[in-house]
Amino acid sequence: MLRSAERGIIVYLVRHLISTAFRAFFRMLGIGLACALLGAVMTLIVSYAFTAQWPPSALTDTAAIVIATLVGYATALTVLVREAVQGVRDVEKELGKVSQVAVAEVASRVADIVPARR
Repeated sequence: MLRSAERGIIVYLVRHLISTAFRAFFRMLGIGLACALLGAVMTLIVSYAFTAQWPPSALTDTAAIVIATLVGYATALTVLVREAVQGVRDVEKELGKVSQVAVAEVASRVADIVPARR
């Protein structure tokens, strides 16, 4: 049977994991789409600057789609790694606080059991 402190840590970790996963997913989605759009627009601008042809050719459209996909994917993965590292740091800080409380509790119990020397 788990003690209340252990249950509290497990509940905190699960709650933190769920909130971090949702935050990471929506940040990945938002930033990935924004950067993909920026990559596609920049590709079309560079194409127009070199060819002075609008609308662009099918090959240019294909290149814009490929570049947008790669930029969006790379950006989303970068955001994912950043969120994962931040989540680990948050858990580390919280577990540090919990361990300090646990050590203080054990120290007070030991002080109650062992008589003080005078």
